[in-house]
Amino acid sequence: MLQSGGQAFEEAVSELGRVVVQRVVTSPRFFAIGQKQVNTSDYSLKLYALAQCSPDLKAEECDVCRASGHRRLARGADDFF
Repeated sequence: MLQSGGQAFEEAVSELGRVVVQRVVTSPRFFAIGQKQVNTSDYSLKLYALAQCSPDLKAEECDVCRASGHRRLARGADDFF
């Protein structure tokens, strides 16, 4: 059974963010990209993510930054401006 659109989207964004950040901290360039397909009963879409971390941050600090960005996205674009 497919999840509701909102729940599936939120879970996909969180999972994609975690995966990309994991790639960033193991990348010699501190840069990574990723994509994830989301299929629900309401829609089908592909999410894309790009992350870049500062080489002086620890892996945990990169994830804190990712989580902060995710919370800001969840509140809406107005928080970015």
